Amino acid sequence: MGLLESRFYMKRIDSCVGRQPLKLQAVGRNEIARLSDAEDGFVALELIAVRNAPNMDIASPSDIYVVASFERDGKPTCGPIHFPYRKNGNSPTWNQKRLFPAKAAADCSELVLELFDYDDGLTTLLFGRDHISTVRVPIEEIRSVEEGHEITKTVPLTDRLKAKQMVQYQDCTICFRLWQQDTCKAWPTSKWIFLIRHGESKWNQAQANKNVLGLLEQVDHGLSVAGLDQACRLATKVRCLRDGKASPDTLGNAPDHLYSKFLSADEVCSSPLTRAAQTAVVALQHHPKVRSGQHILLRSNFREIRNFGGLDTCGDRQGEDIPVHVLGELQELYSEASRLEEHGMHALDDTEQGLSLEERLAFVLQRMDSTNINPNNTTNEWWTAVKEDEEDAYERVVELLIQWKLSQHQTIIGVGHSDFFRLLCSKFLSPSCLEQYSDVARQVSHKRIANCGVMALHADFTRPVSSCITDIHLLFSTPLPD
Repeated sequence: MGLLESRFYMKRIDSCVGRQPLKLQAVGRNEIARLSDAEDGFVALELIAVRNAPNMDIASPSDIYVVASFERDGKPTCGPIHFPYRKNGNSPTWNQKRLFPAKAAADCSELVLELFDYDDGLTTLLFGRDHISTVRVPIEEIRSVEEGHEITKTVPLTDRLKAKQMVQYQDCTICFRLWQQDTCKAWPTSKWIFLIRHGESKWNQAQANKNVLGLLEQVDHGLSVAGLDQACRLATKVRCLRDGKASPDTLGNAPDHLYSKFLSADEVCSSPLTRAAQTAVVALQHHPKVRSGQHILLRSNFREIRNFGGLDTCGDRQGEDIPVHVLGELQELYSEASRLEEHGMHALDDTEQGLSLEERLAFVLQRMDSTNINPNNTTNEWWTAVKEDEEDAYERVVELLIQWKLSQHQTIIGVGHSDFFRLLCSKFLSPSCLEQYSDVARQVSHKRIANCGVMALHADFTRPVSSCITDIHLLFSTPLPD
């Protein structure tokens, strides 16, 4: 049975046995329901990571998911919630929040965290859920820790499971945080999200030239020389904006206050695919957040939507290997002096103009190498090997919006991909936004914005997530899609 067929039948077998398959990336819909149902407020449980879990599968690492609940005297005070499974990873990272009614947390005596290995519905029907262990944390112990601080607990394992750990004689642990009701209420609900499409990739270039044969043996292609040039030109615009030297031609017709918000962004994130992460490093090298040493956060659910074929939407590196690869490829691209002279000069500071070509090259490479990229939740197999259906892709966008909603950040910059942006703009704009910005909304919902184009979205998270985008603008003279 082929891979696509097996996936097709697996989903239907799951449905036939009454089991809703867990998504690779979390659904987020239960968070929407809990937000509306929690009349007395809610608390947020943030699952950070599991480390050194046993290998429950024969041919691959475990696919771990976590079920959390609050209990008193062995009885739940509310329904359980699921954190999504992480594919092929014995030390997966989530950094995702889930909501509980505040009353349920107040009435409980302990937090219960159950670890499972994900199996398809038929296997579960025949053999039951593949339970790894249960961790019980007294609520008084949680309350004794300063709010927002990471809590790490040892996961008890049987001798049989200890023998299956990748690192012997080292505990399996689970890390989490709990955010109280007053803190959750203080998270801003009005947020600006600035989306930047990546520069031209080698795959884009090969498609345009109808010469993809040389790239068919590779996945996750990096920037082309033209893509580097596009990212460098945007970097120059950001530098001029930061230094107060941006011209009207550079800024376009977007409101001035948006550029102030852009410079004051308190989260900079990126898809973990190489071309997007490289664009973030180059285009935002002069942004105050990045220049100060703050990290660029990789978000696995920000990756491009997987279509048939889609070699450029499939990853092959995880965790710390991603920044090493991203920066290493950039150094190779920059290191060719002729390309740097033609394309890279746009990203140099005024203070560098008196340097020789070799000195400029060394200066740029040093700045690239010092960029801080946080792998975040990419420590397992974060991509999918098959085409995503529309429901899967939609749920992934919902999850990203939910995590931005349940965040203390008010202004976010994200570097990502055209199909992801089109889905976001086609499904999540409010009626008033569609009416007020009809031309822009129509174009960005159906066509790709330019490489290194910038789009500003205002999210009003007091509204339903399905229509939370209330304003949309193109920045830095990004043209309307053709």
